[in-house]
Amino acid sequence: MAIDQINREVFNIWEKHCNPCDDILVPLMYYPPLKTDGLLFIGINPSFTSESYADVGKEFFHWSNRTNFDLEKDAAIEKNNRRDLLYFRKFKEIAEYVNLNWESIDLLFWRETKLENIKKRFFVSQKPDKPNAFAADQLLLSDKLIRFATPRLVVVVNAFAAHIMINRLSLHFDDKLGCHIGNIGSRSVPIFLVSMLSGQRALDVYSYQRLKWHIKQVLNHI
Repeated sequence: MAIDQINREVFNIWEKHCNPCDDILVPLMYYPPLKTDGLLFIGINPSFTSESYADVGKEFFHWSNRTNFDLEKDAAIEKNNRRDLLYFRKFKEIAEYVNLNWESIDLLFWRETKLENIKKRFFVSQKPDKPNAFAADQLLLSDKLIRFATPRLVVVVNAFAAHIMINRLSLHFDDKLGCHIGNIGSRSVPIFLVSMLSGQRALDVYSYQRLKWHIKQVLNHI
């Protein structure tokens, strides 16, 4: 599946569930090349902080601007964010430690900083196993992205996202590897369910060190 097809589908989802004049933001876009056969880091949704739009202004991302949305400019912003933002720094470090490339996706495409707002908007009774129709359509699309990435190993970096993944991939814990295993397409893939790697609730330095070591050990044994 081509990335531009993913982007068309997510715009179709927004047009299906949102009104043209809604005071909302355009969804997260993905840009080629989507790195495959490496580490895949999965979050719950793209954050939207002042750092994300400092150079263009928040109005650049407004849904009312969708017909004139500058994909090239957005791609440049995303590239800079992946280079500069603290959120992605640990992904790079882990990938370098195990000598693999890395990719990052989110289960939902809705730009929002507060997790509580995500739970209220997209999940019935805020339960991860009860997505509403808008969320369900996004999750089906993120399933396609995950399969397209053909990861060797997945790291889920949000607790709420981890609960969603457990239900969607029927994860089971492997006592020998010490991590979960899930089916992605026809392959069984190691999946690490961890807390945030950056920010106030991030793993402490020693837990992070053990995580890197553990990921490397699993990769050496699969």
